Amino acid sequence: MTDWVQEAQDLTDDVLRPAAAEVDRSGKIPLSHFEALRDRGFYGLAFATTDPVNTLADVGEILISGCLATAFVWAQHHGTLLRMMMSRNNTLKARYLADLRSGAVTAGVSGSGYANPDNPVIVATETDDGYTITGQAPFVTGWGLVDTIGVTAFDTRAQKTVTFLMDATDGRGVHANRICLSAADASNTVELTFNGYEVPHASVIHVRKARRGGLSIADRAILR
Repeated sequence: MTDWVQEAQDLTDDVLRPAAAEVDRSGKIPLSHFEALRDRGFYGLAFATTDPVNTLADVGEILISGCLATAFVWAQHHGTLLRMMMSRNNTLKARYLADLRSGAVTAGVSGSGYANPDNPVIVATETDDGYTITGQAPFVTGWGLVDTIGVTAFDTRAQKTVTFLMDATDGRGVHANRICLSAADASNTVELTFNGYEVPHASVIHVRKARRGGLSIADRAILR
């Protein structure tokens, strides 16, 4: 059985910590950091342990000690990975799950907190073809560094959350504004604005009855 805590310590010592000062100075994460995480199996960590919540937290603490920006981007991946794992959209799941697990496709996340039914900042309106998304996600990490983003919005009419997968690029109905951070600025954190962004049914990970208060299982998995 893999000792993921030791593996994280080795990766931190070998790859992350030696480059941390340059990452902070340049504001850029070397692609080799993400390649090392992929090659050593860290993108699929949630599948590789019987206790993903605590293992992700323990490993995350070690990776953060080596390079905050890299660890910040990596951690977001698991929010979308776990949502995809629980999806009933079998076509979408077949297309993405294995690649998300291996790190061949990387992901960020706009979590369920932005779709809180008491104060939703991202709203989904159902259409014949899927959903139209409006609103603003204040913090989305990894823009330009990851391939996809898992976004959760709130359907006010149906009183349900709608989680969908999108490409991590500006396009029709979606625009990212870079946010300067005092720490982990290299994480490419943005404010993501949706203005009539169209989501087809094929891109919907799941639709669920809204939770009031607290975090989803997927969000708790990447937070201690």
